[in-house]
Amino acid sequence: MLVYKDYYIMHLLMHSSQPLMVDDLSQLLSISRRSVYYALMNINEYLTANHQVEIQPTVEGIQVAETTRLYLKDALHDMITESYVHTPKERIGLMAMLLLTLDHHFSISSFEDIFKVSRNTVITDINSLKKQLKTFELNMQYLQDKGYVIDGKELTKRSFLLYTVSTFHYLIKINHFNMYSIDDYQAVLNKLKVIESALNVHYVKETKEILAKMLAMIHKPHIHAVHLDQDTLSLIEETPEYTRVTMVFSELDYQHEHHYITLHLLGLRVHAYEGLITKDNALIRDVVKTIIDSFKNFTLMTFDDESTLFDGLYYHMKSALIRYRYGIIYDNELKNDIKEHYPSIYNIANKVVKEVEALIKSPISEDDVAYIAMHFGGHLKRESKKINTKTILLVCLNGISTSKMLRKTLEDTLKNVTIIDAVSLDEVETYANQVDFIVTTIPIENNPYHEKTVMVQAIPSETDLKRLNTLFSTSAQPDQIHKFKRAFLSNIKREFKPKDYQLIKEIFEEQLDHYHKKIKPKERYDEAMLKDLLTKEHIMFKPQVSSVEEALYDSAKPLLDKQLIEKRYIEKVLKNLEEMGPYIVVAPNIALSHARPTDGVNELCMSLLLLEEPVNFSDKENREVRVIITLAAPDETSHLTALGQLSQMLMDASEELLNAKSKSDILRLIEQYSTSEEDKK
Repeated sequence: MLVYKDYYIMHLLMHSSQPLMVDDLSQLLSISRRSVYYALMNINEYLTANHQVEIQPTVEGIQVAETTRLYLKDALHDMITESYVHTPKERIGLMAMLLLTLDHHFSISSFEDIFKVSRNTVITDINSLKKQLKTFELNMQYLQDKGYVIDGKELTKRSFLLYTVSTFHYLIKINHFNMYSIDDYQAVLNKLKVIESALNVHYVKETKEILAKMLAMIHKPHIHAVHLDQDTLSLIEETPEYTRVTMVFSELDYQHEHHYITLHLLGLRVHAYEGLITKDNALIRDVVKTIIDSFKNFTLMTFDDESTLFDGLYYHMKSALIRYRYGIIYDNELKNDIKEHYPSIYNIANKVVKEVEALIKSPISEDDVAYIAMHFGGHLKRESKKINTKTILLVCLNGISTSKMLRKTLEDTLKNVTIIDAVSLDEVETYANQVDFIVTTIPIENNPYHEKTVMVQAIPSETDLKRLNTLFSTSAQPDQIHKFKRAFLSNIKREFKPKDYQLIKEIFEEQLDHYHKKIKPKERYDEAMLKDLLTKEHIMFKPQVSSVEEALYDSAKPLLDKQLIEKRYIEKVLKNLEEMGPYIVVAPNIALSHARPTDGVNELCMSLLLLEEPVNFSDKENREVRVIITLAAPDETSHLTALGQLSQMLMDASEELLNAKSKSDILRLIEQYSTSEEDKK
């Protein structure tokens, strides 16, 4: 079955007067070369079925036969209308774009006709769209005279529209739904090129096109202008971009959009110039320092010229902060190349930005992760340094679709590893020599790579994860630590007097021993199961609590009393709730209170509080909870066995847990789900 990108490739080939290279199509659609070849295979199957000449890539490029071109010219629009089946995500994205740009009366029956799906499917899509809109603080409702409408601040609506257009750019390149005027789009694009030339800057081609399309989409009488505060307006008006926008766009009817267009141009700079005005210099410095420190912690590397790296990231983050604040989200056309050719750096950058998101209180898109990875990649290349991470190829029964959950589990659990791809069994040979390890969920017959192949379950067991952690560990080996210790002490001995040297040596060895104990796996935790942690004295009942804070402290009381955790552990959970919302509510009526090992954990432990009356963990929505479980782990892996068993119990027997009347009732459940891998065999 053809997908929308296949139709778009046909559209490009049909309108191209010269051959197109595979690399051209890869960049235009932001997909890999392999995906282009796969699309061409789909297209040729369609052409053969309709008795047309197949497309044959040559050294000169890809070009369709004239008879095929004429056929596609007549058939393409009808093919999209009658044959193409949008995916659920595409339907939801198109729904959002239609509602935000067209002044039409859209009802459930309208969407049934547009997408050729059932009423129930449309209702499901509408509910999914409402959830997405909520994350942008937007609402969707049905009005008798207007149909479905999206309500909220105009700037926020545009942010969501830009996010959707950027995500589904390929869906509107053909402009099948007439959401914008082609003439408007071309006029705006030409003006952006004039500004680009006048300012002597380069904007990424794809982002220019997206901005031009979006401005054409909102250039309608029923769409209101954005209102910005006076401070922001003053800052914008002091920039050279604003001067150029007012000059160049004076010929077009976009006067009320000059400030908004300028915001985009400021945000479009991959590297901001030094004169870019911002009130957030201190925050930007903190952000960049966090990025560099986190990168060094993940890689155990130092940089010879850290100031150059700092300056590059600083100017990038100046413009990036504008994008984050005003919801200016664009696709990075180099993203797929970076992920494909520099997976280790991209993987680490993706982990690094999690700490940055907490600082700026805004999500960072994959596209900006790629930009940050570019900075580090370029710097490492200049310093001739490489990241020593293990590369992994995932093999699943039917490739990518089955591997998504496995991939996420491994990336969340394992440190310093990079998963370069997820493939099916018949693709293993293509990639096997490019990776350090092959992790597979199915046996590989006559496997010539058996020495680097590891087999796991599709949902990895705790035994699988421990085995992989040991195998992929990049911790310094004893002989390496010994060499480091000897070299360090030798240098110290030359620089200090014997008495001072002896004191430094004692402190150093004490700290090194403490570090050893910290990173060394605690053997007594290896087989800790749910029943070992959630014991009788760690289970409590209570009629009700007056607040979330009381619920969390009451749940953790046995652990605090025994000094298994420190008070700051619960304080950190409360702080996280304040910043990130009710993330610990993992299921209806269930909350799993947890923070990081460094937030005050002294020993692996768990406790449970069951309330008769629920407590609501959110002021904005219903997050009522009756069971609060506190889990604390001193490292990243020691809790995996018990957590896996707890998860299974909550999935299978949450009703029984909620209806428990005594500790004995809960202990029977815990015993039932506390089964080791060996016991199951």
